[in-house]
Amino acid sequence: MHKPKFSQHYLIDKTVAENVVKGGSFTPEDTVIEIGPGKGVLTALIAPQVNKLVCLEIDTYLTRRLQEKFKDQTNIEIIETDFLDWPIRNFKSQISNLKFISNLPYSVTSPIIRKALSNKSWTTAVFMMQKEVGERILSGPGSRDYGFLSICTQFYSVPEKLFNVSSSCFDPVPDVESIVLKFTRKKISVKDRAIAGKMFELVKAAFSQRRKTIINPLSDALNFPKTELTQILHKAGIDPSLRPEAVSLVQFLELTRLLANKS
Repeated sequence: MHKPKFSQHYLIDKTVAENVVKGGSFTPEDTVIEIGPGKGVLTALIAPQVNKLVCLEIDTYLTRRLQEKFKDQTNIEIIETDFLDWPIRNFKSQISNLKFISNLPYSVTSPIIRKALSNKSWTTAVFMMQKEVGERILSGPGSRDYGFLSICTQFYSVPEKLFNVSSSCFDPVPDVESIVLKFTRKKISVKDRAIAGKMFELVKAAFSQRRKTIINPLSDALNFPKTELTQILHKAGIDPSLRPEAVSLVQFLELTRLLANKS
């Protein structure tokens, strides 16, 4: 019996699988990237609905099983690779309508989501993940769950909750509950995309001391005098006495623009 090498939890509930796939609203024109197909539960449901299905599986044993299982389905390509190392830029230039789907590995959920959402060609993504992580993604300013991941995902997309998933729907049974989220890509201006990296650095710095007022961690990170930074914060519509969790994505973006113009 194959023992999971990467702490995988395989979805075994067919109804949940059908509902996850339904969330993708797939069409015969779609190209879909499935990240970590595992034993192919979602794969078998997606393939008849789409033009092309590319499955990226890091586990050698599972890759061989999938290749054997789907060897007669010409629209499925199974690649043994780690999605985080896979050169998606080379692939996406060949297609126009790209969607993602995955039962995400708990240990690398955040980096996978950030890589998927930050590329320019996708339209829709449906990801199942640990419920706690999903709640962080959905949270807004003023929530204790609001932070870097919330801002990063909401910069690139509009996330929405589809449904919760009980731990009993997986084998082996995880210690946590799961949630399925749908992401719809936002149109982002060239200028805003160009400063996205700077904004994320700013957000990370702010939340590195989330219990302090925002001027303190930013002053340390930027090496700015507090008097000068106070003026810039006010111009961005940010009260310097606020904690980072009270500052919106729009305000962080405006602050980044002002700082970029100053440098």
